Amino acid sequence: MKNPFSKSVPVKSSEITPESAYFSRRDFMKAAGVAGATAALLAACGTAPQGSLASSTPGEATTVLPDVPTDYEAITHYNNFYE
Repeated sequence: MKNPFSKSVPVKSSEITPESAYFSRRDFMKAAGVAGATAALLAACGTAPQGSLASSTPGEATTVLPDVPTDYEAITHYNNFYE
């Protein structure tokens, strides 16, 4: 039995992906992955910007922000739960 909802739409031959491009898509994805991994590796090997915590010397004091508890009213009167 033919599905009445699946209607065939005529497609122009200019809109169809060429076979050579279709079969080379995995090569493209491999090249994009290698390029992304190379960029990430080069970014990880870079130097730390001036003034960052990474450029501080061991034993140097850094500013520590106080850990202030949240007010009870703020945490008991808001609910972002949807079921």
